[in-house]
Amino acid sequence: NNIFRARRTSGASTITMQVARALKPRDRTYVNKLIEVFRALQLEIRYSRPEILQMYLNLVPYGGNIEGVKSAAWIYFKKDPDHLSLAEITALSIIPNRPSSLVIGKHNDRIVQERNKWLQRFRDEGLYTEAEIADALDEPLTATRGKMPRYIPHLAQQLKKSGEVSITTTISMNMQSRLEKIVADYSAAHRLQQIKNAAVMVIDNRTHKVVAYIGSADFRDTIDAGQVNGVMAVRQPGSTLKPLVYALAIDEGLMTPKTMLEDVAVNYAGYAPENYDRQFNGPVAMDYALEHSLNIPAVRTLKLLGKEALVDKLSICGFRQITRDQRKLGLSMVLGGCGATLEELTGLYSVFA
Repeated sequence: NNIFRARRTSGASTITMQVARALKPRDRTYVNKLIEVFRALQLEIRYSRPEILQMYLNLVPYGGNIEGVKSAAWIYFKKDPDHLSLAEITALSIIPNRPSSLVIGKHNDRIVQERNKWLQRFRDEGLYTEAEIADALDEPLTATRGKMPRYIPHLAQQLKKSGEVSITTTISMNMQSRLEKIVADYSAAHRLQQIKNAAVMVIDNRTHKVVAYIGSADFRDTIDAGQVNGVMAVRQPGSTLKPLVYALAIDEGLMTPKTMLEDVAVNYAGYAPENYDRQFNGPVAMDYALEHSLNIPAVRTLKLLGKEALVDKLSICGFRQITRDQRKLGLSMVLGGCGATLEELTGLYSVFA
């Protein structure tokens, strides 16, 4: 028909051919049309019809940079496709045929006219009840283009690296929303102390699943590095490795919680650790040293245990930076002289909880 009339008068692509074109767009030429036919045959051999229809619904154009029914439903109606009314889903169904001339928010009156034509056809064919059709015909179209929700943006970026099309998380949106507000309020309240950011990761100890993930106080903050993922950033862990050192010493039978440790000045080949307050407490029990986060007893314990034992255990637990740096790490690692991420530390502490 296009050849005889010397112009494009109508489309002649099947849904599978449209999927092939959407997967790899090409200029509209007769050669490329033949390529689309070949690609469509390959798709039909490889996938079932329901799978091809699902691909089409995920790729169907809605003008601009909007692709897929779900994206359009969220951008225009702020809801999942499953929750759309008959009038809304009908409106979305007619737009892909003319995505440039039927734009929600610009051509709503025109879209309503086309929508109602199809609703009348549904009535004539008895697809819906009279009441359902009447309600759909009376429903106004006031939608405009909105913004897509940006939930857990740092985790979304991290998961995107997997290359998977669909990823199911274990995030509790109720807890996530509450913690986002807490973190934002905390950062705002301590800004004068130069604390401008924070990161949080919460694990459910019963299931060991991540239920909250906050990489920064505000992802959109470009001044204070809001897009830096604090959960994955390598930082000095401070005293957070002390519980593991004492636990390993107990497992090896080297001490008990009541074993006395000397909190006095010590020097290991030029390395002389000090407590935070630069004071000495003399003989202290191991549980007291842990409770008060004393530095010297922790270093003494690591010396007794052996640095290699700690490094090996942390490597098994997935501490990537420590694994890379293991040859140059020393006794100071128990006081934070190494690199770890919040994700690694949270996973480690779920063992103790």
